[in-house]
Formats: sequence, structure tokens, C-alpha cells
Amino acid sequence: MFVTKKKSKKKQEFESIIDFAKKVYFENPYEIDNLIRLLGKKVQLEYLIYTIRHENDYQMGEIEPRTVWFDPLQKLGNSGQSLRDLAVNINEKIEVSLANDLVLTNPWNRRRMLNACIHHGENQNRGSWKQDSNHFAELWLPMKITWVGNGNHSIAAGIIQRDGLLSPEEIYDISPVYDAVVCDGDQFIDIERDKPISTVNNVEFCAIYEIGRLIKTANK
Repeated sequence: MFVTKKKSKKKQEFESIIDFAKKVYFENPYEIDNLIRLLGKKVQLEYLIYTIRHENDYQMGEIEPRTVWFDPLQKLGNSGQSLRDLAVNINEKIEVSLANDLVLTNPWNRRRMLNACIHHGENQNRGSWKQDSNHFAELWLPMKITWVGNGNHSIAAGIIQRDGLLSPEEIYDISPVYDAVVCDGDQFIDIERDKPISTVNNVEFCAIYEIGRLIKTANK
């Protein structure tokens, strides 16, 4: 007699999101970007709001791939290549909208966050949001996620004010990593080694990872 293992709540929710995403993508592929932004909004807002809710400086930890997915330097498969090794550098200019795109920033200092919100904007001394040399960000395709590395507070102000265009200094297509790592809703698994490398903490954001596979596969 075979006993069927009950699916975890995370896995059920994950599979439901993926099912929904497939239906959206194959009926209206142009809408998938909006779905990705919606799914990532919870994480984005959690990091934006932290220094507003807490009077002490940031103690939450950085928002980066290792905190929501897995370590991009993790050696994978028999080759030992990491996500960083597998990602393809895209040599072109792409502008990201702070109003409409999924931009993940990590404002870690309450005073800096307050100053950025007060002084950026129309009729304020810093004026409407503009990118400067202090800003650094990476754009990851095919999901169109922007990870902010520097200029976190002013970029956060632009997101809050829904104002500004950001040109990421580096752009990578991480599609090759889908041949090395799969997410099943509970864990990220090294495919060749059939070995878990990370646990799913945020269901929505991990679903975004697998939606990237959907986009990659459909665009072959």
C-alpha cells in the first residue's frame, strides 16, 4: 500500500500561483510582467516599510537573491558553476521605472530614509527624482527584477513617490540557471545532484523564479 505524502501549505500555494501564471501567460503573455510585480510587491514593501515602522536602524538584513532564493555563488551540479557563472551579461541599455517595475531596495537608516522622502520630489530642494553616480543596480531577466546595490534611500524615495527612471549598470539573463536549479515550492533543488540547496521562505517570490522558467521555455 502506497501512502501519499500530504503537500505542505507552501507547496499548495506555490502550485496554485504557477497554475495561475501559466493561464495568464498563454492567454495574454504581455500581462505576465504585471503578475510578477504583484507577486514581488509584498517583499518590496516589507523592506521599504521597515525603517518607517522601527525607530532603530535597519536590522532586517539585505534584500538579495540569497535571502529570497538561494546563494548566487552556490556551486551547482557536476560542473560546480554558480548562478553568477551561468548568468549571461546583456550589453544593452534598459530603463527601469521606479513607478511600475519590480525594484528591490534596502533602506537601512531611518534618518536617511526620512531625508530622502522629504527632500526629493517636485518643488523640493532636490527636485524630481534623477539617477546619479551613487546609484548602482542590477537587472535580472527574464523576470525583470532589479536589485539595488547602492543609493538605497534615494531610490526608495523614488519608488514611494512613483517617480523616476533607473538605468541598471549591469543586466543579466539568468535563464541558463533553470537547467541547474528547480524550485518545487518547498525547496530549491540542484537538479544534477538531486540535492536541496535552499528552503522556500517567501512563496510568492519563489514562484517568480519558476515563472522565469515559464518565460524562458515559451521563448525558445
